[in-house]
This record gives sequence, C-alpha cells and structure tokens, in this order.
Amino acid sequence: MLACYLDLKSSLSELSGKMEALCSPGKLTEQEEEELSSLPEFRKQCENLPRWIARSRERIAFLLKLYGRKDWYDWPAPALSEIGSIALQMMVATLPGAKGDLEGVLVFGPMGDGEILELSWKWAMVAAQCGCAMGELGAMVLLGRMQPYNSGRFLWEAFESWENRFQGPDYQFHFAGKMRKDLCWDLTCELGLQAALQLRDPAMATRVVHGFCMSGAICLPLSPLYFQVARLCQQDAEAVKPATKRILVSITPGQKKEDQDQLDRYRPLLRPIPLSPWPGTRDWADVLRKEFPWMREAVDTLERQQLLGFRLGRKTLGIRPLLLLGPAGVGKTRFLRRLGEVWNLPAAFLPLAGISDNLLLKGLARGWSGARAGYLAEQFLNFGVANPLVILDEIDKIGTARQNGRVWETLLTMLEPASSTSVLDEFLIAPVDCSAVNWVATANSLEEVPRPLRSRWEIVWSGEPQGDAFDEILENLLQEISKENGVAKTGLPQLDNRVVGVLRRSFQKNPQSIRVLRRILYRMMELEAMAAAEMAEKQWLQ
Repeated sequence: MLACYLDLKSSLSELSGKMEALCSPGKLTEQEEEELSSLPEFRKQCENLPRWIARSRERIAFLLKLYGRKDWYDWPAPALSEIGSIALQMMVATLPGAKGDLEGVLVFGPMGDGEILELSWKWAMVAAQCGCAMGELGAMVLLGRMQPYNSGRFLWEAFESWENRFQGPDYQFHFAGKMRKDLCWDLTCELGLQAALQLRDPAMATRVVHGFCMSGAICLPLSPLYFQVARLCQQDAEAVKPATKRILVSITPGQKKEDQDQLDRYRPLLRPIPLSPWPGTRDWADVLRKEFPWMREAVDTLERQQLLGFRLGRKTLGIRPLLLLGPAGVGKTRFLRRLGEVWNLPAAFLPLAGISDNLLLKGLARGWSGARAGYLAEQFLNFGVANPLVILDEIDKIGTARQNGRVWETLLTMLEPASSTSVLDEFLIAPVDCSAVNWVATANSLEEVPRPLRSRWEIVWSGEPQGDAFDEILENLLQEISKENGVAKTGLPQLDNRVVGVLRRSFQKNPQSIRVLRRILYRMMELEAMAAAEMAEKQWLQ
C-alpha cells in the first residue's frame, strides 16, 4: 500500500539523533534557548520522560552498531521486529493529538508543527517497513496531513482496506505488545475523512461519519475535519438538488366533459418533473463492454459524452441522438434496452417498421373517436422523468405515406434542438418540451432513411458478434428468457453440458444471428422439459 520507502539505516540514525536532541535541553544552542520562551516548562517535561524512551534510544544505537554494516534487509527478523515495535511506540508518542508520552516535550520544545509531523511520519514509515500494519496506517494518515491535496484516491483505498479489517471478526489489533484497536479506529476514521475531503465526495464523507464517528468515541482532535466535512455535505446538498424540467406550460381546456376528464390526467406535467442524472461512475460502460463486446464503438461514444458532460458540469443525463447501424439479429435492440437498465433510466420502445400514421407522435385532435395525446406526452406521464430513453426500432423501415403527415417529418421537429422545446400536441393543444429526451434508434441500412432525418443522428456501426463472445451471449439470452417468463435463471430447464458444447463449437465456427441462437435455445429447453416430463411419467408408472 505504501508508495515510498526510506533508507532504514540512515533514517534510524537521524531519528535517534533527533530524539536525543529533543529530549535533552542541554543540547540546545544559546540562540535556541533565547528563542524558546517555554524553556522552563520544556526542561520540566524532559525531566519527567518515561524510562522506555531512553531505553529505546539505547537499544536502537546498539542494533545499529551490531548490524549497521549490513544492508537492512539482511538484518535478522527478530531485530527488525524489535525496531518495528520501538518505531511504532515512537510514532504513537509523537503523533500530534494522540496524547502520547512525548506530547509535552513536543508542545513546549523547539520544533515547529511541520517538523513534528515529519518526525512522526518517519517513525511510522520505519515501523511500516519493518512489517507493522499500524505503522503503515499511521504513515498514510500523516501523509494526508502533510499533503492535503493530492493523495485522495490513495488514502481512500487505504481506508477501505482498514474498514474491512474492522468488519472481519478475526483481525488482531495487538501492536507492540498493546491493544491498539481504539487508536486504529481513530486513525482509520481520519484517513477516510481526509480522503473524502481531498476528493470532494460527500457520499464518502457520509459513509465515514456514519461508519466510524457515530459508532464509537473518537479521541483524536478531528473537529477541524468535522467542520470541513459538514461544509462539504451542505454544499453538496445545495448543489445536488434534483434538476427538473417543466414539460407543459398550459393545457387548453376541453369543451366536453369526457375531453376534460382525459385532459386532467396530464395536469402533473404542468409541474416540473425530475431529470435523471448520469451514473456516478463509468462502471456501466465496463458492464456493457463485457456483455456486448462487439458494441464497443457505441459504448465508447456514449462514455465520451458522459465525460464531456462531467467536464462541463452537467450532471443531467443527456446524449446526442444515436443511430445504431448494423445487420439484423446482432442484438442492437437488446443492447439499447440494456443501456437503459445500466443507466437506471426509464426506456420507451417504439417500433417504427411500417408505421406511416403521424398521429402516433403528434396526438389525435379532440372531437375524433379515440382522441388521445401524443406518444411522448404519454411517456412523460408514465415515467415521471423529463429525459427518458426513447428507442426507435427499425427506423429504416418507417412508412413514407402522407396520411395525416409523414412520421419522419414530425421526428425532425422533435430531434432538432431549436424546435424540440415546443412541439405541438394536437390533443392537448399545447406545446410539449421534449428537448431533454435521449433518442436512440436502430437500422439495418441507411438507404431507406430520408436524408434530412439521417443528418440528425450520430451514426455508429454496431459490429457483429464474434465466436469468442458465445459465453457472454448465452448468459445474456438466458437472463432475458428468464425475465420474459418471470422466473429466476435457475428455474429454467438446465441444458446438458454436451448440448452447450455443441452450440459453442457451432457458434465459434460460424457466428450467426443472435435471434437464431435464441430460437435454438428455446427449442433445446423445450426438449429438456419434454425429456424431464417423460422421465417423471415413467417413474410414476413404475
């Protein structure tokens, strides 16, 4: 875990000399005595030092004399263990705020705060290099105090490691002959608070406060950190108030009671509704790359848009219209549905193959039988978010008839940033703001997509599954089949390993449509279920 090491022999010589000078008022120069206003108290503290400190200095001097000609890693293990124990005790004795045996000498002595921190840190580093875990913990805490700006991620990883030790029942906190669990608890708490502040992450800070500060008494003086954490969480609470958008500004009242009753359903859209945020991490991209390795270009494109949004300070999830182009049966629609799941974003699925009636999008005006609002107004109402994922499937097969207007022409209005804020709904007789909608679409070819509509999309090639992706594809299909049938994956008929092996070899030799593989899977499970039923019938007859 440590990122740097000290030369053990030279460090021990230096630290031993510093301790001797620190604990011996007679070693001060005349100028230091004049500058030290607390000289009487300093002398008094030195006279009352515990005997173990002098014995420890003598022991280190003896070990250096005995093994000093060897490289430190050639020293015998008992010597290193003894030095580690002494170094740990020295770290605790010099640790600011720990009320150690040298606190009085440090408070009234000639050392400044920075020098005291460095002294304690070096003792901690020596203990860590001799194999003491608590020395490593102390070194990282002191590193955070000395460098409070550029070690946040490193400190957080260390915090999580120690947090796990407290949660484990078997970890022993005996260091240097004493139970040090309380001090380890305090140091781990400070480590987490330092990391959260450096990373400016309120969620991390809250986790530390609830896990450590509120679960046990903290003896270290952490009040300054508490105040900084409180400010961080307060700023975050103000900054992360959920973003909202008003979809409708007004609804034209109906003249008939039945119309007005239906219009009243859409009144919630007159109030601002939430905008879903981006996921806090990029883990979703790793999940999709693993499940759909042939869709890497699409995942990379979306991940870049997330990073740009973060860079510009936009937390609301928003992407440019994305058209996934590729041959039939490669899993484009499955990928986009899964995208909504990993983003935790409601997804509306609209198959466009053969649709030529524009009323689906713009709504059917009042007075006609079956009058209704447009598709997007209905989705806003159902999902309760202003930026759902809308999947337009098979956009290349969209109808081109002019009855009630062409569908793709209305889509142009919804996709164009300048006009998407005010798209007329003919039933509500009011403009609908669909500017926050996240549009994605699939197509097998661009030849049948009207040129004006084509220009509104960022077109990404989907790729085709390769033979080595069989296991990921099989797992995804089984999950999908289990979800369709409302059972856990373990509740599906179990395919014989030999059958799976034949399918794998066949797919690797000739990767085929995922749709075809799905049909084969269903057929194999049906045969397995039939065989199980026949076996059960024979057993019953016997």
